[in-house]
Amino acid sequence: MEKAVDQDIIIETIPFIATKAMDGATLQAKLKPFVQQAAFVVFTSSKAVEAVAANLQSTPASWTFFCIGHATRKLVAKYFGMSSVAAIAGNAAELAKEITNWGITDEVLFFCGDHRRNELPDQLRASGKCVHEIITYETTLTPRKMDRHFDGILFFSPSAVQSFFSVNQLPSETVLFSIGQTTAESLQTYSTNKIIVADKPEKEEVMKIVIEYFKK
Repeated sequence: MEKAVDQDIIIETIPFIATKAMDGATLQAKLKPFVQQAAFVVFTSSKAVEAVAANLQSTPASWTFFCIGHATRKLVAKYFGMSSVAAIAGNAAELAKEITNWGITDEVLFFCGDHRRNELPDQLRASGKCVHEIITYETTLTPRKMDRHFDGILFFSPSAVQSFFSVNQLPSETVLFSIGQTTAESLQTYSTNKIIVADKPEKEEVMKIVIEYFKK
């Protein structure tokens, strides 16, 4: 954000979704059967990592982690150790391929939100794996009508895209910036505007492409 301000780019943060962690007792009960056994664990969001870490009542016996995005990987490393991270990827399709190539033959534990996309679990199940899904947080859409013009709009999740376009339309010249390919695909279902996708699914990378675009 500060780098954008230094370049005379004004960015306004407007939330279009709200998230809430699942009830602690409920989540603890769901985690308990897996804590004392080896597991291949998948995280696709930082919020899921935070929710799991906050509700573990003991250190997992032996978990191996697969993550989407460097921010998620950093949190996994913070709570569980860097050596436990087997692979990261930029999107669901790539992560599913990494998991398959890693040689996992049976079960995967997938911690996610209630608005999670289908690509990852569908691909894993198609490759013969049993996917245990545990919902760790809930997402609520919080749409609001915009009465101002913006040169560009940044989107960080498909849920935010859905919320925004449920009540808004955009002029054709507004540029859309996406944190990743999955969010970009969601944007394409609502808009034909120009979409620029970050090279890595990180907020810092989105800010980088915004600065590069408007300072040309």
